Amino acid sequence: TLHLASRPWAEVSAWTLNFGGAGVNLFVTGDNRTENVVGRVFTEGVRDGEQDLFVAQINEQPKPPRRSVVEFEPGAGIFGAAERYYEQSEQRLGRYFAHGPEDYVFISAQPGCDEEWLLGLDEEAVRRLDADEELSLLEVRRFRHHCGCTLERLLPALAKVAEDELFGAEDTIRLDCPRCAAKYRVSREDLRRVR
Repeated sequence: TLHLASRPWAEVSAWTLNFGGAGVNLFVTGDNRTENVVGRVFTEGVRDGEQDLFVAQINEQPKPPRRSVVEFEPGAGIFGAAERYYEQSEQRLGRYFAHGPEDYVFISAQPGCDEEWLLGLDEEAVRRLDADEELSLLEVRRFRHHCGCTLERLLPALAKVAEDELFGAEDTIRLDCPRCAAKYRVSREDLRRVR
């Protein structure tokens, strides 16, 4: 959400962090137009690699999507992985700080930034930032956790697969939303409606 708030209004971003050694993928996506953020953790069927990977996809209509894959060090955590992404793909500094139990701060370099100052920041300096520096509010964005999935939006992806291959001997199957893990029951009749 902090990343999205620093990006253009027409942008949709999706990040997948693959913690290869742990067999875990963290997926998050957000849309600045709708101010929605959603994500989930995958622990099954995760590619077990030697290197942890940060995969970012940015969609800004009408431009074609941009994709970036960045390796990060094991143990870097989510903040370290995102900072590595900024350094390599955004080609500027981006720093994340835990300000409180559910309070985080993101500071990114803009043109003319004193990078030495930014690199020298620590959590204590960030807590004093509003007293030590002149800060001003640029705009307000109100993000919410919301996927927007519905059975009708998910069904077209299934329409490409043969019905018997999907259902076998069953009349219904369970479908999980790939973005938020919401569970849906899909019948053969549901699938036939979209074909």
